[in-house]
Amino acid sequence: MRSKPKPAPGSPRDVNPSDWMEAARALAGTARPPELIALAAVPLGSEDSAPAIVYPEPMMSADEERLFRAISPRIRMQTLTDWLEERR
Repeated sequence: MRSKPKPAPGSPRDVNPSDWMEAARALAGTARPPELIALAAVPLGSEDSAPAIVYPEPMMSADEERLFRAISPRIRMQTLTDWLEERR
C-alpha cells in the first residue's frame, strides 16, 4: 500500500481546517496569493488595529509587497503560516 506524500509545511493541505475558519472570521483571507482587487474586501478596522489579508504559501514577491504597501499601507499581508506563528 502506498502512503500519501506529506504536504509541505504551511501548505493549505498541512493546516488544520479550523485555523482557516478562524482566520476567515477574523481577517480577509484568500485561497491563493492575493491580487490588488482583494483590498476592496478588507474591512477598514479601527485606528488601533491594522487589518490583514491572510493567504497560503508561497509568499508574494518583494515587488508585489511593495505595490500593496504603496496602495494601502495600513493593511498587513501575511501567509497563513506567519499568521499562525504570530498567534502562538
